[in-house]
Amino acid sequence: LLLPQAVILLCTSLLPVEGAQYLTLCVNRCRNYTLPELDNSVELRTTRRLTVASGNVTSFDAPLVSALGRLSYLEVWSQRSRSIDRFFVPPYLRTLILRRTGVRELDIIPSSTHQLRVLYAADNRLTDVSNLHRLRQLQQLNLNNNKLQQLSWTAFDGLDELRELSLRGNGLRMIDGVAPGVQLPLRKLVRLNLSNNRLRRLDVELWNMDRLELLELEGNALEQLGSSLVRLQSLKKLSLRDNRWDCVWLNRTLQWMQGRRIQLVGGIDFTCPTGSARVAKLCCFK
Repeated sequence: LLLPQAVILLCTSLLPVEGAQYLTLCVNRCRNYTLPELDNSVELRTTRRLTVASGNVTSFDAPLVSALGRLSYLEVWSQRSRSIDRFFVPPYLRTLILRRTGVRELDIIPSSTHQLRVLYAADNRLTDVSNLHRLRQLQQLNLNNNKLQQLSWTAFDGLDELRELSLRGNGLRMIDGVAPGVQLPLRKLVRLNLSNNRLRRLDVELWNMDRLELLELEGNALEQLGSSLVRLQSLKKLSLRDNRWDCVWLNRTLQWMQGRRIQLVGGIDFTCPTGSARVAKLCCFK
């Protein structure tokens, strides 16, 4: 996901009294606020972009997030030696970036007015994202390196505007939840990253991704995908490295990619395990 260029902000104000809950908030400059001070800040009532650079708050509940102002862009950095247990996502927010905050849960209320377009929540501790389907306007979603060992495609049901989805490095063994005969309706998705998980199976034949151009599958335990890749009519780039591909399937797929001029990306297998073979610089098993 492409994020706005970070601005280096320096905070020169003194820390609050020991034991007080506070946040270091940055608009044009950085300043420490105790929580009672938030409601009286003229600056917070007028700004639409805010960075929470530090603090010692472990729960960003609805009253706290509302006290930050009616923002369109909110970026939160890791809290001082603490993790955030819960983060409330307000309906009016358009971009939310949670940088290594350790957040465990996103509080997303049922609402038809959610405006969030970009959610970047990589390198946190999320285990359940089943309420993401409420963010109907979402276009970019990055959940890399969380704790999503189990995931259902139904979490993304209704995200008809989603263009980019990245689930890299979650330890996923499978992604289920698509009922027989029902196709996954992510028709505007352009980029899908499932790399560095533990996937053994993907039901690509149930995907309805007419615009998918980039599919990243390296670093899993996949053996084959049948002939289902031919459904991805817009596919331009595919990564396959570091899996357990069946040699016959891999050879056939690489020939199909060459015929369709689909680029192999993500690198090659430099070494192969004992008992495996090699097809076009990728490891496979007979």
